[in-house]
Amino acid sequence: MFGEIEYDPTRKFSSIPIDEQLDALGRAVDSGKIRYVGLSNETPYGVMKFVQVAARHPKIVSV
Repeated sequence: MFGEIEYDPTRKFSSIPIDEQLDALGRAVDSGKIRYVGLSNETPYGVMKFVQVAARHPKIVSV
């Protein structure tokens, strides 16, 4: 990934759905491993999507 000279489309990284991410983070909050869920380096559109999905999951506390 870092330091590579040529782009190789066969090594495309798949993204994890927001719903699945918030579900895992919710389990971490419930088990006491973390206290809050926050976002960093996210686009305004991405923040909006996280907030929409978070209606069914833990709320985003920090951006």
